[in-house]
Amino acid sequence: MRSPTCALARLLPITPASEDDLRSMRAAAWHKQGVLVVVLDTVTDSWERKFLEGIGNRIYGRRQPVVGGLRDGR
Repeated sequence: MRSPTCALARLLPITPASEDDLRSMRAAAWHKQGVLVVVLDTVTDSWERKFLEGIGNRIYGRRQPVVGGLRDGR
């Protein structure tokens, strides 16, 4: 989707990316940069999920628990 090009376009709120947009961005990151983005909730195999979670924990540190639906209580 193209953004409006008029003078008032800067006043429009930024719309969040749709699931299709996010999937396209993840696919582009994989094909262009070799970056793999995996949403853990979509991994159904428990061994694969633990494996990926372990890699994420090693590289980025343990995830903070979700409080009230927002990470870090923010």
